[in-house]
Amino acid sequence: LKELMKDARKKLSELSQMIGMTLPAAKYRFDNLARRGFLQDYVIQVLPYPPEISDLYEVRLDFGEHKAMLVKENFFKRLPFVLNYSRIKGTNSITTRVYLPRTEVNNLLTLLSALVRGGAIDRFSYMLLDPMTIQAQTFHYKAFDDKSGWRYDNHEYLAALRKLAASDKTEASPVTFQPSKGLTVTMM
Repeated sequence: LKELMKDARKKLSELSQMIGMTLPAAKYRFDNLARRGFLQDYVIQVLPYPPEISDLYEVRLDFGEHKAMLVKENFFKRLPFVLNYSRIKGTNSITTRVYLPRTEVNNLLTLLSALVRGGAIDRFSYMLLDPMTIQAQTFHYKAFDDKSGWRYDNHEYLAALRKLAASDKTEASPVTFQPSKGLTVTMM
């Protein structure tokens, strides 16, 4: 558990080597940790195909109306190649994470195009992701004490976020362009 807290992006084979166990023994320990609830804050992904021959996509599906999205949502979440899905708040859209062998990606795009032509979805867009570089931030294991629990003060972190958000709201300075006719145009 401590090794996972240091770096949660470990393969099970790497963990087994680190702790000096066989792969089946490490899998058994890992399953016990998950069953006992120690891994609730982690997203565990056991990829069904080797990363060397597969691609990971984030696919956005846009629907004409909210009711249509709710009806078709169950269809998409049951597809065997969909790892997870989520509704996009404020829109009639869902996003799905799809993991397929590269040889099957063309079939996925053909399916999505047929759904657009048939009116089941309005449109779709997709983005290729690199599964080996996806990272998530978590608290360091040293911030946890067995007796008192987590020791983490989020006030400093929230202040930095507020400062970053405030810097986005500052007005941009006017830009002056010199058109070829010699007229000065100022845009605000």
